Amino acid sequence: MKKIQLKNTHKKYFLFQRNEYLSSQQIKIRKLLGRYLFTKIFINFFNSLSDINDNLNKNFKKEFNDLIDHLPRTTSNILDIGSGLGVIDIYLNEHYNQKPNFTLIDKNFIEKKVYYGFNSSGQAYNNFKITKDFLLHNGLNSDQLSIFDADSNLLFDVKFDLVVSLLSMGYHYPLDQYLSVFKNNTHKNTVFIIDIAEEYNDKNQIFNLFDSAKILYKSSLPRHNYIRICCIGFKK
Repeated sequence: MKKIQLKNTHKKYFLFQRNEYLSSQQIKIRKLLGRYLFTKIFINFFNSLSDINDNLNKNFKKEFNDLIDHLPRTTSNILDIGSGLGVIDIYLNEHYNQKPNFTLIDKNFIEKKVYYGFNSSGQAYNNFKITKDFLLHNGLNSDQLSIFDADSNLLFDVKFDLVVSLLSMGYHYPLDQYLSVFKNNTHKNTVFIIDIAEEYNDKNQIFNLFDSAKILYKSSLPRHNYIRICCIGFKK
């Protein structure tokens, strides 16, 4: 399996998005200073790039291996909602022999305040130029990749075979922001892999949106629990 490499230019955006790679002391400092100021000024003094890369590869490799048996056998078009840097897409690209087209949706700015939990609009800690550079650096081709701002008019002319949203849609903000995309741009065999924060969502109500649904993983985090679900066929 491919070894993913963050460059120094990618590091701070990865740490914006993945606070589990910070120590508890660093998280306290970040809460005091705010996410933007902490990462802009202090992040260069913490967390060696080699250590982050080692942990990233160990953690994401395990996460991806847990998903393999639930992926569609073939796929031409993959949608990643709340993609961040798109780490999981590198594994998907390798798994499908560099054949899929990837559509990534996220926001293209950085919140200055630290937000936790669930709200109506989600948070943004991203830079599309950095995301694209990271993905090209790790094996994707430019013609495979399209990145869209979540605040734009999301109109697509493809049917997605796989939709992933890890620790994003349903975890930080409601699924209903993307129901029209699901309705117009998926088919009866589309596979959805989504993380749902249980205390903010009615699990059964979400399950009823799909022809079939099952729980892949159940986690308990300090802030809120979530379940990873695999669903097939959005009901239109």
